[in-house]
Amino acid sequence: MMVAIVSIMLLLVALYLQYRVNPILNDKLVDDYKQKVRVVSRKSVQAVLEASNTSANKVLQKYRQDPTVEVATILLADGSLLGLYSKVDDSPLPSVDITTPLIQTKDALKIIEPIYFKKDQIIGYLYVQFNSQSLASPKNDYVWFLFALALLMLSLSFLLSNFFQGKLTKPIRLMVRHIANMYESKKFDKRLVAIRDDEIGKLVNGFNQLLDATQERENELTAKSSQLQKLVDVRTKQLFQKAHYDSLTGLPNRYLLVDRLRQAISQSNRSNSFLALLFLDLDRFKIINDNFGHQNGDLLLKEVAKRLKNISRKGDTIARLGGDEFVFLLENMTQAKDAARSALKIIECFNEPFRLQDHVLHISTSIGISIYPSDGKDDKQLLKNADISMYHAKKKGAGKFQLLL
Repeated sequence: MMVAIVSIMLLLVALYLQYRVNPILNDKLVDDYKQKVRVVSRKSVQAVLEASNTSANKVLQKYRQDPTVEVATILLADGSLLGLYSKVDDSPLPSVDITTPLIQTKDALKIIEPIYFKKDQIIGYLYVQFNSQSLASPKNDYVWFLFALALLMLSLSFLLSNFFQGKLTKPIRLMVRHIANMYESKKFDKRLVAIRDDEIGKLVNGFNQLLDATQERENELTAKSSQLQKLVDVRTKQLFQKAHYDSLTGLPNRYLLVDRLRQAISQSNRSNSFLALLFLDLDRFKIINDNFGHQNGDLLLKEVAKRLKNISRKGDTIARLGGDEFVFLLENMTQAKDAARSALKIIECFNEPFRLQDHVLHISTSIGISIYPSDGKDDKQLLKNADISMYHAKKKGAGKFQLLL
């Protein structure tokens, strides 16, 4: 960017020198040569008054020391030649138009200066022809000097600009790099060091203060996010518990039982094993609930759930479907009669009375059994047939179990 700016500046300087300074220098040089011709014209007065060719040529011979003069003549007032100097011998006489005092072409500068006697009487003319190349030499030297000076000044300005720009923009570039690193790492703990007590230093300190505020806000958001996540986890766990477990006994509910039953059916298909559903219904629970109150009824259901857990195997599922109905899901059975043994074990655990506060209650359970795959191919069939078997068991009396007929 800076190189382009310097190039444009140099181009502008060159155009300025060419179209503005060059004409001024040309006019100045022409004035200098006119002044030189005027001085010689004053020295030619005596030679013209005497009309002496020798004196006139003697005056003109002084131009031999000036390499810029090609031709010089002294003319009388009527235009006749009085004296002649030519840089090149035997060169033809120049054609002189005394009515045009100054002629400048690409090749020559021609000056005609009147020779005055007593300030206002023209007694002759001095004609001098200068070489334009010699004339342009000092002008070109001066232009090149100005151009070189401008180039030097621009180069110095460029170097100083880069130096001070580096000094001024270094902290800003560090901040930009720091911001990029923070964006990539997502860390706001690093700070810039303010090594200057000026506007840049104030900018760095302000940037650090902004980082402090950002980090503080980030910490607050992180803490709140963590608290919110914990709350979400608790609520999720609570919702899962409500959706999958019975609120009174803590046992799996119907939804979770069906899900595990479906998984158990898939597992039995793969392992070619049996599984059994034991459908439990407490005997005379309604009488106990009506006589001793719902509070004692709930306490009884909790105690029943505890006893069932205590006698269950690892991997068995005990669920409460609602009211006084419970279900045992027995997996990985090698033979169907294992379900009957489990049913007897459950019935026996009810032999011991339940002690609830000031009451001692004797209660039994009726159990209906369905076996997979003989009594059903899916969860609905198995639950339905286990329920049917339970009603057949109740017809046999309290504390009985029944396989599907």
